[in-house]
Amino acid sequence: MQSFESNGIVTAFEKTGRGEPIVLLHGGEADHAMFDGLAPVLAANFTVIAYDQRDSGATRNPPSSYSLADLADDAAALVGGLGYDRAHVFGTSLGGQIAQVLAARHPDRIDRLILSSTWKVNRSPLDVNADVFRKLASWRADTIANASKISEFFFPPAYLRTSPS
Repeated sequence: MQSFESNGIVTAFEKTGRGEPIVLLHGGEADHAMFDGLAPVLAANFTVIAYDQRDSGATRNPPSSYSLADLADDAAALVGGLGYDRAHVFGTSLGGQIAQVLAARHPDRIDRLILSSTWKVNRSPLDVNADVFRKLASWRADTIANASKISEFFFPPAYLRTSPS
């Protein structure tokens, strides 16, 4: 992995492919590896930048609190630090929240914004689907025992039949 340092944050990232840049923002409880299946497909047409957010993967940051705005500023710093004026941005789940704040705070850094499995900033996921989020929260108390149940919310049945949890 490569790294980029800005404002005391050492951001770990992988950069592959060629073409216009696309930055991939992962969800909570994940890191850049979340995109290991998607990145090679995109790399045929884009320069893919998959990075680890604060407290994820190989990224190193001070032990202090931070906000969605801080995470969005990290993404903007990475885009600029890698020499790009603008990039396409794909955010999923928490990454989608960060992408929304990035677009609001740094619109000049965004070419296209793609949001997946996310919700409006400053809203609780309970506002989206309270029953599902309560179930997920209870199952996350023991992710090993409940992995197969949790995976049903994130993967289609055909995939789950061919890929063990």
